[in-house]
Amino acid sequence: MIYSMKNLIVTFTNLKGGTGKTTLCSLFATYCVEQGLPVVVLDADTQLSLQKNRYDDLGSEKKETPWKVFPFRVEDDADKRLKSVRKIPGIVLVDCPGTVDKPGLKYIFGSADIAVMPFRYDRMNVRETETFAGLFQKISKASIMFLPNLVTQYDDKREAFRLAAGTAKEILPKHGTLLPDIVDCVAVRDSNTIGMTYKQRFAVRNAFNEIINEIKKLIKE
Repeated sequence: MIYSMKNLIVTFTNLKGGTGKTTLCSLFATYCVEQGLPVVVLDADTQLSLQKNRYDDLGSEKKETPWKVFPFRVEDDADKRLKSVRKIPGIVLVDCPGTVDKPGLKYIFGSADIAVMPFRYDRMNVRETETFAGLFQKISKASIMFLPNLVTQYDDKREAFRLAAGTAKEILPKHGTLLPDIVDCVAVRDSNTIGMTYKQRFAVRNAFNEIINEIKKLIKE
């Protein structure tokens, strides 16, 4: 089923690097398409990692792609270009840079309907994610959804992990929704921008379904 829907902007953003932001944005784009949701992806990351990944995945072959990705430079005129983005029917995913220093970011944050913030369960990461969420809420009314990523099957045996997870469950829900964990696995690390395997779908489905439900709720409003 293809939904006839209004424009929604969903950002994947956080200050911390190494949280899998670009990988999760790419996987979520494919997951949305599988749910019948029209998707366009804007690569606003300084390194344009997502767009480069797409080029690598395509190589010299002509392959069908489930969604399109476009570069989006975060400059002072971002507010003007976002007016055009707002006219796109469907979901616009934005892979944001890991910074708040670029002037145009405030317009992306301010336009967002949902902000997905991937993070890892370590003390500094959890605290910095909360700090970023507080800054984000000063310029945006978007629903914040915290996405724990790269969780291994052995983490719950580590005292540092248990403390960080406990802190996350205490402080992050004050700012938004704490999503189910995404387990660190080869399938997710080996994802691409062309499609999704059963193992990848299984790894992300609990967290991604909650984001999809939030999208569907906003569609009906």
